[in-house]
Amino acid sequence: MGDPRLELVDLGGFRGVAAISVIIFHAYQFCRGDGNTPYAGTFLGQVLGAFDGMISWFFLVSGFLLYMPMANRVRAGRTQRSPKNTLIRRGLRILPLYYTALIVVWAARNPTLPGDWIDLVEHLTFTQVFDSKRVFYTIGPAWSLAVEVYFYLYLALVAGWLRRQTHRLPEAHRWRRLCLPPVLLIVVSAVWIVYAVYIVRAQHDQWAYWFSPQNYAGNFGLGMITAVLYVRWGRERPLPALLACALRFVAAGLIIAGALVRGHTAASFEAFSTLNSIGFGVLFAASVLAPRDTLWRRFFATPAFVWLGMISYSVYLWHEPILLLVLDRHGLVSHAPSAFPWVAAMLVTVGVLGGWISYVVLEKPGRRLSILVEKLRRTPVSASVSPALVSPALVSPAPVSTPVRPARPVP
Repeated sequence: MGDPRLELVDLGGFRGVAAISVIIFHAYQFCRGDGNTPYAGTFLGQVLGAFDGMISWFFLVSGFLLYMPMANRVRAGRTQRSPKNTLIRRGLRILPLYYTALIVVWAARNPTLPGDWIDLVEHLTFTQVFDSKRVFYTIGPAWSLAVEVYFYLYLALVAGWLRRQTHRLPEAHRWRRLCLPPVLLIVVSAVWIVYAVYIVRAQHDQWAYWFSPQNYAGNFGLGMITAVLYVRWGRERPLPALLACALRFVAAGLIIAGALVRGHTAASFEAFSTLNSIGFGVLFAASVLAPRDTLWRRFFATPAFVWLGMISYSVYLWHEPILLLVLDRHGLVSHAPSAFPWVAAMLVTVGVLGGWISYVVLEKPGRRLSILVEKLRRTPVSASVSPALVSPALVSPAPVSTPVRPARPVP
C-alpha cells in the first residue's frame, strides 16, 4: 500500500490551489465600484464570478477524509471509534482558532456595546446559516465552517450507528450499510433543492436557503461515497490513467457550463450549484481514484501547494477581515474594477502571510492538543490510514468562500 503519509498528500495541494482561488474570488467581489465588476460581459468575468463554487471541492474533501477511517474499519471488521472522542478531537482542532478570530473581528466591527449581539450569538452557536440577514456578518467565510460543524455532528451519529454490530455482519452487508449515510445526504440535498426552488420559490438572495447544511449535504455525501470506493477498490485497483484524464475533462466542462448558466435568479443559481457540485464530484473521484504517479497528482503534491493546504483554514478565516478592516479601512486598495489584478495580488500576499502567522500561533497548538487528547484516549488502531497519519493539510476543516453579501459598512 505504500507510506500512508504520502498516499493522499496531493489533497493538501488541491486545497492550497483552492485557497488561492477563493482569495482571488473575494478580490473580484471587492472590485465592483459603480456597480461594475472586473471583465464584465466576458468569459473570464463569468469564470471569476463562479470561483465561489470551490466550496463544493472543500466539502467533498472533508466528506472523503472524515469518512475514510470509518470505511477502513468496516473493511477490517473493526468497531468504529467513539463518537464522543471524535467530536472532542475535532472541536479541539477547529474551535480555538474560530472563536479567537470571531471575537477579535466582532469587536473590531462593533466598537461600541452592546453591538450586534444577535450576530455574535449566532456565530458562536453556528446558527448564522439559518439567518439570511446575518449569515455573512462578522466573518463572511465562517458560514461554511458552520455547515461543516453540522456535518461533524452527523458523522458522530453515523459512527454510533455503525458501532452497533456492523463489524459482526458479513462483508457485503457491511459495505451496503456504509453506503447508506452518504446516500441519505444526497437525497436530502436533492429534496431540499426541489423544495427551495419549486415549492417555496425562494429568491436568490434569501441566503438561508442556499447556504444551509441541507443544501450542501450532497457534496459531503459524494465525498463519502468516494471514500468508500477508494477503500474498497481504488487503493489496489486505481482507474486507468487515460480514463481518469478523460473524466477530468468532463468535469471541467460541467464546471465551466455551470459558471456560464449562472444568473441572478434562484433557478439559475441552483443550476450553477448542481452542475458545479457534479463537476467537482467527478473531478475529485478522477483525482483520488487515479494512480498516484500520474502527472496530475504529482503536480498537486508539490511542497508549496501542500504547505498552502496546511495553512488554508487560517487563510480562509482571516483574509476577508484583513481585506475589509486593514487594507480597505486604510485606503490601501481600490474598489475600481481596473484595480482587480493589484488587489488580488496584494490580498493573496497578505492573506497567506496572515494565515501562516495564525497557523503557527493559534492553529498548530490546537492540533497538538487534539493529538495529545487522542493519545490519552486511544483505543487500538488498525493499520489502515487514519487522519493522524495523513498530512496535516488534509484534515483541516473545509475552507470557505462567500457570495456577494448585503452591503454593511465597516465601523
